[in-house]
Amino acid sequence: MADLHHPNIVRLFHVISLAESLLLVMEFVPGGDMLDYLRDHGCMSEDTARGVFRQLVSAVHYCHEKGIAHRDLKPQNVLLDAQMNAKLIDFGLGAASDIHQLSTFCGSFLYAAPELFLSKIYDGCATDTRSLGVMLYEMLTHTIPFEDVCLDELLERLGCGQYYMSSYFIHPSTKSPQKAAETQT
Repeated sequence: MADLHHPNIVRLFHVISLAESLLLVMEFVPGGDMLDYLRDHGCMSEDTARGVFRQLVSAVHYCHEKGIAHRDLKPQNVLLDAQMNAKLIDFGLGAASDIHQLSTFCGSFLYAAPELFLSKIYDGCATDTRSLGVMLYEMLTHTIPFEDVCLDELLERLGCGQYYMSSYFIHPSTKSPQKAAETQT
């Protein structure tokens, strides 16, 4: 992480190794994480979400270009300052080897890509991208596609493509998300 230099990734200045722990000296970001923001303010406006999402995509793309998959993208791992500048944190599950051939399940299951549950080789970049999509959905709706489900129910819903579609995404002239998608094409 010390080699990552991007305006939307928290800087790691120094690592202090103690007998039983590591201390990380990192950039201070005033404010809280994105989850706190969403709890306190509800969903973001489209303009705010667009700005934050662009910053996150830029940071994640930079990581991928450096050969690192984050693998735990979620609102708790994004700090926001008062000007809504996003800083990606917590690379503890990051993979820096062949990020296109990973096999270890890690991350938060509500933000994880379906292929992580299949115990097969997966592409870390693709799973990060899926997690970004779930985060964008949450920024705009203050909910997630699979809310209040246990792991078994999540796996069943993923298998049949059954998820919650916020009314935010349904065009007023239609009655279903599928018809809304057809209307917009």
